Amino acid sequence: MTGTENLEIIQNLTDILKLNIEKSLNIVDLTKEKDKKVENYSLGMKQRLGIAMAIIKFPKFLILDEPTNGLDPEGMHEIRELLKSLPKQYGMTLLVSSHILSEMEQISKTLGIIKDGKLLYQGTLNSLMAQNNYLITTNNVDLTRNILNDDPYSSITSIDNRTVSFSLQNPDEIANIAKKLLRMMASYTPCIKRTNHLKTFFLI
Repeated sequence: MTGTENLEIIQNLTDILKLNIEKSLNIVDLTKEKDKKVENYSLGMKQRLGIAMAIIKFPKFLILDEPTNGLDPEGMHEIRELLKSLPKQYGMTLLVSSHILSEMEQISKTLGIIKDGKLLYQGTLNSLMAQNNYLITTNNVDLTRNILNDDPYSSITSIDNRTVSFSLQNPDEIANIAKKLLRMMASYTPCIKRTNHLKTFFLI
């Protein structure tokens, strides 16, 4: 089947205008390849065809799962720019699920970070990057938690068996927290690092 024929199936099932097929193909830049067999499409072209199928009804809210997965850098760039154009030109709101966090940093305005079923963060990307977020790897989570709870500038955001993540209102306070941890854990040196990128923030 060709790209056009794939979209015609959706047209017949949903009773949309045939004009929408041409519009969708044009948006994803597949007009020249619309009559080619999909089996001969590159992976990037198949991804764009999938997006054309998703937007053929021009929804106000669009959900995409891993739209850049498996693509080379050029293909990722094409999909990224396509996704960024949809809200601007067609008023669509996009909800994108992806494990490629560097891509999410480049296309997202508002995001949620979920790990192991827990919502670690929800808000704007700019707000996340502006925070003074830290991660402590420790062999005594309870003691670390108590030290942070006693500090007026710190706010714990998550805890697991080996790590405690927290934010600071005053970034200069990290030196005092480090001193307290070292003094209380004479036999172990905790590891403290900032987590202001999506990748490191997700790994907490």
